[in-house]
Order: sequence, then structure tokens, then C-alpha cells
Amino acid sequence: MKRCGWLMVALVPFVLFGGCGPKPGTPDTGGKKKLTVCMLPKKKGVPYFTSCAQGAEEAAKELGNVELIYDGPTDGAAEKSASMIEKWTLQGVDVIAVSPNDPEVVSPAMRKAREKGIKVITWDADGATDAREFFVNQATAQEIGYGLVDTMAKDLGGAEPEGEVAIITATLTAANQN
Repeated sequence: MKRCGWLMVALVPFVLFGGCGPKPGTPDTGGKKKLTVCMLPKKKGVPYFTSCAQGAEEAAKELGNVELIYDGPTDGAAEKSASMIEKWTLQGVDVIAVSPNDPEVVSPAMRKAREKGIKVITWDADGATDAREFFVNQATAQEIGYGLVDTMAKDLGGAEPEGEVAIITATLTAANQN
């Protein structure tokens, strides 16, 4: 669960300051508002994303004024992710945190959410830069690559090992999986 604590650290500014001003067309209540934060993984049911959800739930409880909604497609379909973003936009949530499986498919929905005053961030994988406030990257591709090669070299027996390596990806449209 601690592996995904960085996501909640990134969400804290939105939770603390996101409710400081009213959304366009809404009255300022003057009180402490409960913020609705939606968290959208690439694919629901994957242990990594489940751990992220658990960390987010813990942080939401700690903060006290956050309602966390964790949902996503069970098949990884980017079109379903875009539909969820559109649904949450119509509901007027405060923050949408997206791990885009296909940025070209979900970024238009993310832009619409931002146009409505919703704070949109990406995590785990990035979307179009104009469709989100910022991107929370758990590690750079270079860091991951070095770590994988170092681990393979160690597992193969040393500084100049010989062996064949296969690289497998989950989807071609997610930049962090290629």
C-alpha cells in the first residue's frame, strides 16, 4: 500500500486547496466542503491498482473531508474509462485522477472535465499535457529500464552475462508499458 502513497501526496494539494474557491456557477458555502475524488485505474482488479486504491482510501480517511470513488474498467478498455470520466464530469466531482490506458481516447474527456472546473491529474501513465493539471510519475522509464537490466544481469550471473531477453508489454497505447 505504501507504494502508492505518492499518489495521495499528489492529491493533498487538491484536497486542501481545491475547495478554497467555488466552481464556476456554484455558490460559496463558506464551510469545510467534503471533496469528491475519483480515482480511475487502467484496469480494475490488478493487484498494483488495488494497492493504490487501498492507499488512497487510507489517506481519504486520514484527511476526513474526502469521499473517494475508485472505479475503472475490468477489461482495460479506454473507451470505458472515457465514459467514466464523462459520467463523473456530469456529476460535478472535484478531482479526477486518471491512469490512462490510451491517452488519445481519454484525453478529450479529461479536457471536458477541466473545462467544467474539475481538477484532473494523471498517475501511473500520462495523458495529453493540456488535459491534466500535472502527472504523478512513480518512476521514469530510464530508472525502470536500468533496474530491470541490472536485475536481469544479476540473475544471469554477473557483470557480463550472456542470455536472451524478451520484452513483453500489456498494451501498445500506454506509454509506461512500452
